[in-house]
This record gives sequence, structure tokens and C-alpha cells, in this order.
Amino acid sequence: MLEKVLLCTDLSPPSDKLVQFVASLGNVGVKEVILAHILSTGQHPALDLAVPENIIKKLEQQKRILENKGLQVSIEVSFGIPSAELKNLAEKKDVSAIVIGSHGKGIFKKLAIGSVSSEVLQNTSIPCLFIPIALVDTEECYQLPCESLFSKILYCTDFSTAGKQSFIELKKIGQERDLSVTILHVQDRSLVETYYWQKIDDVAEEIFEELKQQKSELDDAGLKDVHIKLSYGFPKETIIERLQNEEYSLLLMGSQGKGYIEELFLGSVSYSVVRKSPVPVLLVPPKR
Repeated sequence: MLEKVLLCTDLSPPSDKLVQFVASLGNVGVKEVILAHILSTGQHPALDLAVPENIIKKLEQQKRILENKGLQVSIEVSFGIPSAELKNLAEKKDVSAIVIGSHGKGIFKKLAIGSVSSEVLQNTSIPCLFIPIALVDTEECYQLPCESLFSKILYCTDFSTAGKQSFIELKKIGQERDLSVTILHVQDRSLVETYYWQKIDDVAEEIFEELKQQKSELDDAGLKDVHIKLSYGFPKETIIERLQNEEYSLLLMGSQGKGYIEELFLGSVSYSVVRKSPVPVLLVPPKR
């Protein structure tokens, strides 16, 4: 599903590491990369839509890193509002996914988790892959996540119609390679205690049946290593805790839903899971 990706770069040292990571993704099907850099005309009023030579030079350096791994690469520089330009560029180029670097301490100052990526997600039907670039000791050293992106996936579900597209993508990924999948649903403690605490056992049984149905669908699709987990607690904290305590290569979930997913990714605590995740996160919006 990642054959053609739009890679967002701010030309910083962390973005060099992001480029190196994407260069390694040929083993999961990446063949073509659109290397995109957005210049805000408000920040560069004197440029008059001319791209500075130092920016072109840096983009060419990052392009060579990707090409040396056998990928087809093109460079796109746009002027304007980053979120709008990225959305338009992704749709114009018909990419499979948008790749953005993430870090809780904000080392990606323009394209990291925040207004740019949240606005992109809210206005596009294209999946977004967030890659954590972790600081190690100093600002000059960065740690990349595991390159085996699809080896062991944690799939979070709320069973919503909006989240069905992420399940479809999960099946596609599983049909293309051997992998391990854990399907996780977190019973939101606040909702349970507020609305149906007296029926918690009945609700848990119903949810477990839905989890088994999803596992059955993946089994029928040819996946051989599928597990189901039903947890009780606060979704954000529970997901992060599981990612920190178990060795997953990717978190996959819908970017919109009927319950906690909608609140996590489109509400006041937007992207806290992505910011804190130690592994890459693939968010799949519903089809529009």
C-alpha cells in the first residue's frame, strides 16, 4: 500500500534521518518518492516565488540518498500554507501515503505533529505515516525506528464505520507478506463508568465477539499470526503503555471514529498518541 509516497522534509538533520529511513522501505513496497518541501510566502516575502539555491542543493542531497536505494524520486517545492500545499500535492500526485517525521520534543519545527499534520489529516482521504525520530544524548544524534515496518502490527479498533478503511488496509498488508497482528480494543473507562457500568460484562462479551469476527476475517484472508486483546482503561494511556512494553513495529488505526479515536486525533488532545509512540504510526482516514 506504500508504493508511492509523499515525503515531507524541512531539510533539518532529523529530516535527513527520516529520508534514510524511507530509503530503506523498498522492502515493504515503496518504489517512488515525492520529496516535498513547503516554503511559506509569509516567512519569505522577498523570495518572490524563487527557490533559494541552498534549498535546492539540500533537496538534491536527500534525493540522492533515496535514489541510491533504487527508488524513483522527484522533488516538489511549493509556496503557501503547508497543510494546504501538502494536501493538494498528495492528491495531485495520487500518492499512497504521506510520510511525516514526528517527535515529542518538536525537533521537526514545521512539519511535525501539530497544526500542519492535523489539518492535512482532517482534509484528506490519504493515509499518513508518522515516523518517530528520537533524540539520543545530543541534538546531533538521532535514533530511527525498526526498518521492518510491517513485521508486528498493533491494530487499534473502535468498530466504527469510519474506521473500516484501516481494517481494509490491514488486510491488504497481511496478504502481501508474513506478519504478526494484534487487534486491540480499549474499553474506555470513563465511558464505562459514566454510561453502562452495570452492564460491563455484557458489553465486554459483545466487544469480544466483534474482535473474534475481525480475527476470523484476517484468518480467512490468509494471515497466520493474529491475536486479539480487550483492555479496560483510558485509551490513550493504554495504547502507549502497550507500545512501550511490547515490541511492535507499527501502530495502525483509523484517524476518525465513533469513540476515543475521534477524540484522540481530531480533538483537544490531538496527536498525543503519535507524539509519544515509540514506533511508526499509520493513520488511515475514511474514504470521502
